[in-house]
Amino acid sequence: MDEQNLVFLSYASPDRDRVFEFCDDLSRRGFNVWMDKRRIKGGQNWDFEINRALQKAVVIVVFLSTNSVNRRGYAQREIKIALDQARDRLIDDIYLIPVILDGGVAPYAFGPQLAIVKYSKVAKLMHKHYAYALGIEHL
Repeated sequence: MDEQNLVFLSYASPDRDRVFEFCDDLSRRGFNVWMDKRRIKGGQNWDFEINRALQKAVVIVVFLSTNSVNRRGYAQREIKIALDQARDRLIDDIYLIPVILDGGVAPYAFGPQLAIVKYSKVAKLMHKHYAYALGIEHL
């Protein structure tokens, strides 16, 4: 796995098609994006690969929707890991970026200290590109 400036995308399976847009745009612009459906190959231990990518990521983008917050599963596990790792970062590091995909998610889902990005804002800024909208154009 290429580990340079890895951007990890976390999402619930029902949101996959919406997240593919982000993944493809960031990849076209030269970002090293990790999305399970694009990186895990047949025969690989997916749990190991996801955990390894989470450990190596310099930025984790968590896509939140009613699909991800109202279900148990791997998306919840990725969020917990990301929050735990965020505690080890400097206060001004941009490391964990929550993106709200729909209106059914409370904007304080990650606590009051973490600024969120709304999907609508990202869509409006597409003419610049997703990295700019997410605040990671410097990677």
